[in-house]
Amino acid sequence: MIDYDDILENLDFEEATRPKRSPIITRTGLPASSFEIDVAKNTIVTTLENLEDRKPPVTIHHSNVTIESTAFTIDKTQLGCDKVAVIVEQAKDIVVDTDDRATLGVSVALSARKLSSDISKARKAITAPHTAFQKKAISIEKLYTDQLAELEHRLLGMVDEYQESRKERLEEHGIIDTSLDSIKTDVGSGSTKSYYEYKVVDLDLVPREYLKLDKTAVNSAVKNGVRAIPGVDIYETKKRQCRLKNTKETNNV
Repeated sequence: MIDYDDILENLDFEEATRPKRSPIITRTGLPASSFEIDVAKNTIVTTLENLEDRKPPVTIHHSNVTIESTAFTIDKTQLGCDKVAVIVEQAKDIVVDTDDRATLGVSVALSARKLSSDISKARKAITAPHTAFQKKAISIEKLYTDQLAELEHRLLGMVDEYQESRKERLEEHGIIDTSLDSIKTDVGSGSTKSYYEYKVVDLDLVPREYLKLDKTAVNSAVKNGVRAIPGVDIYETKKRQCRLKNTKETNNV
């Protein structure tokens, strides 16, 4: 089988026979107003609303694909990170040695969790436009790269079949020919290499060092009431569960 990994290596991106078109980058002062995708026109338009320090949108034209986005900056106050120092300072001198101190410890710990959750929500709100924009850009990318991957797989498969058939015909006449074990083109090259693969024929005969414990299966069994598994110590432990008010979020502390 031919190893075609080298075919795409050392590509000459300055093909003399192909006309060049340099990317054109323009800035405009007009803010985009919505997310739109037009596969037929290969166009993505995105907008970032309600962001401070918003810069003018940047439009990049390359070939027949146009992507518009808005560059912006962000600081810790937009996420609420400036409040972290307050809680860190508050928790620094806490020593849990009384009932009241235990209550204070839980209160500050949950305040830290709530602030962490708030910071994450603020970040998601700010990056949501970029996330949506990225997904749409990827969808356009995949539309075309999938076609190219299928084309590559089909053509190289045909080459493999031809090479095998050619070798068999020559060998029938006592001729050993390796001239096509390496094929060179103006774009790259491919070569035939031998390597080893494997398939499991009897799992019971596979040595233990090649096996891995299925932790998911063990955890599921324990949760379902199994209390004895050969080679596994199942024991009881305790973890404090705390819940924030007015939220469904529950974590172990």
